[in-house]
Amino acid sequence: MNKVILCEGKTDAVLLSYYLNKVCGFEVDKGKVTNQLTLGQNKGNELFSWYRKNNDYLGIWGIGGKNCFKKAISEFFNVLKKSPDTMNYDAIGIVCDRDLEINDAIVLSELSGFFTEANMIFENNQIRNGDYYNSFGEKRIISTFALIIPQERFGALETVLLEALKGNDYDRKIVEKSDYFVNEIRGDAAQYIKTDRLVLKAKLSTVFAIMTPEKVFSFIDELLVTTVKWEEKEYLNELFGELVEFINQGDI
Repeated sequence: MNKVILCEGKTDAVLLSYYLNKVCGFEVDKGKVTNQLTLGQNKGNELFSWYRKNNDYLGIWGIGGKNCFKKAISEFFNVLKKSPDTMNYDAIGIVCDRDLEINDAIVLSELSGFFTEANMIFENNQIRNGDYYNSFGEKRIISTFALIIPQERFGALETVLLEALKGNDYDRKIVEKSDYFVNEIRGDAAQYIKTDRLVLKAKLSTVFAIMTPEKVFSFIDELLVTTVKWEEKEYLNELFGELVEFINQGDI
């Protein structure tokens, strides 16, 4: 099977690839080249990699940001319609942040609407089926999945990671005090943390700086996969439970 997950940015793609490797067993496959999609919408925040488990391939595409979904989906759907049977995609998943005060139905309807000339059904944290017609007029069925994170409140990937780190009392104190510190200093640091999204990033960066001070100058994406065993965090296992089921469907 060929599956693909679209997520907002590079950091999302790094975390998902790490997590799905540890939990589902997908290993990076450098031999499979993506030359069908036009990448480069936002090079600083975009990443596409292929992963493989047995005969199943998983593409994870950090598309460059929430505002890139329309163009990325259009690119992907054009490939989907033209792909021969041997290269056909069997499933598409979308992971996006809950960082706007818009209800799930509106978000999912917008994502579905980006698939022009197709009947794509996305439901939050549920596996569904969509259908479309390829370039030869043949009807095809594709599994669909959407995950809006976090599930319980507004936020983003950083919210999810901070919540996951609260799984033990020791790290909970670090998270809570880092949260307090960033909130307190925000007014004095408005030049650097101008938006709520940047406040979230500052909170996570503060936690990582405390947990791994010797790596404070490393890139955040490297810290993500070397600092914490995310696959052992109960919160993430619950959050990504249906996503794992979606990824594992069709395994032999």
